[in-house]
Amino acid sequence: MMIHHTKNKTKTNNYNLSTPHFSKIGILYNSIVTSLISISHSIYQRMGSSPNKKQHKNSEKKDKKRKEKRKRDDDSTTATSSSKKTNNSMKQALQSTHVIDDIGSENSPFQEKQVRVLVSIPPSTLVNIPSALNAYMQHLLLKYSDTLGGVLISYHDIELDDASDQHGRIINEMPHIHYYIKCNVLVFNPSVGAVLRGKVNESFPSHVGLLVHELFNAMISAKLLRQNGFQFDDESHQWSKIDNGADRVIEINDGMEFTVDRLHECNGMISLDCKNPVFLNNEC
Repeated sequence: MMIHHTKNKTKTNNYNLSTPHFSKIGILYNSIVTSLISISHSIYQRMGSSPNKKQHKNSEKKDKKRKEKRKRDDDSTTATSSSKKTNNSMKQALQSTHVIDDIGSENSPFQEKQVRVLVSIPPSTLVNIPSALNAYMQHLLLKYSDTLGGVLISYHDIELDDASDQHGRIINEMPHIHYYIKCNVLVFNPSVGAVLRGKVNESFPSHVGLLVHELFNAMISAKLLRQNGFQFDDESHQWSKIDNGADRVIEINDGMEFTVDRLHECNGMISLDCKNPVFLNNEC
């Protein structure tokens, strides 16, 4: 009996991706992927958006936020610039009347000081608090304020008060947000008995009106004019007085010196009742 030995041969299969078998798998895979993409687009369309549209909307939102931030920054810069221009114009008006040099002197009607002010701003302005605080202070310009102790002429260096933790407050049921701020202000606050100068801007039988520092109204009544030797001429409609041996008439733009007798305030506007008018040789 003869026994035949056979060697075990390992069979190696070399697959070719180009064979029909793998071609069918590739076609099936592409079909599945295409179907999934189609389904996802269908779902997004039913939801009212697509991946591309969603990305576009997100991009639009980011652009909108950037534009809003840029606008707030521009508004803040504009407000600060406007504030500086307003303050500069006020100071120029005072410089033209040679008042700046007198600020801080004992007899000056102007006071420069640092104040602490409670400011209220609407919630809609919280996106730009510095601009809102600046707008609030601008609203007070050339108005009398008990808090400031006079008529606000200019202000600068606004900052939140550290004592209030720099947080806004809602007081009772009021919707506004309240902040305590500190700033340096220049106010006009003449006292009774102060001696001022002004230019005549109107002349009537009842009174003579003057403009003080080109900003504030003053008046000398007919009674007080007569007490100081002035007479009213009904024909020429002018007030006159014998001054240095000559008859001198009060004319528009004449400079006069006078004493504050009383102060009136109404809705933030002040007016001065004055006495003891004296002609000035030079313009005030």
